[in-house]
Amino acid sequence: MKNIIITESEFEKLIKVLTKKLKDLNNKSSFGKSGNLKDQLKKLLNIGLSGKESDVFSNDHPIIKDNTVSLKKYPSDLDQKMKNAVGSSVYNDFIKNVKSINLDPKIAMRQLYSESGFSEDVIKCKRKSSAGAQGIAQFMPSTWSSYGTGSPCNPKQALEAYVKLMDKLIDMFPGRLDLAIAGYNSGPYRSEYKTALKNKTPFEKLKGKIPNETYNYTVSILQP
Repeated sequence: MKNIIITESEFEKLIKVLTKKLKDLNNKSSFGKSGNLKDQLKKLLNIGLSGKESDVFSNDHPIIKDNTVSLKKYPSDLDQKMKNAVGSSVYNDFIKNVKSINLDPKIAMRQLYSESGFSEDVIKCKRKSSAGAQGIAQFMPSTWSSYGTGSPCNPKQALEAYVKLMDKLIDMFPGRLDLAIAGYNSGPYRSEYKTALKNKTPFEKLKGKIPNETYNYTVSILQP
């Protein structure tokens, strides 16, 4: 076999392409027979350049600093709180699924905590928002019908739908996780988001142009 030498940046690009291909193949039943190979490839990609288990699947996310925003405070044991709220099995599947779309689990957990506070009453839909959003990921009925199966009151099904929706938003706003998160909160089809993507506008420049709730929500999730 002929040896091929590539640069580190080229290898990183290859990892991202293969990750996307694996995700697509994972959705095809014909690939199910190759589960062992799929698992081996995922492990190889997760080892990446460092030679050890790492966050190859984590999306390079922006850090937004805005001293005028009263930032939401997240518990230092956010991962444990989520695990306690949904159960270890559901939590472990969630981490795996989030990594499969190249999203940092820490960011995803901050987002979900911002939505539900990991409150049992909210997760089980004993309480819903004034707008009618339900469950750990606070799905509106119209959005749930597009991304969810089962019930938003079922944590496993709600988190699977969350991953599907975030995957869609990340694809809509490549390289702009800030816009994807903002789109989750206030809808992705606002003209401000499309223009910001096209013009590479820093998120801070959207202050006053998008809902304050969305701006504060996004800045809090992407704080240092």
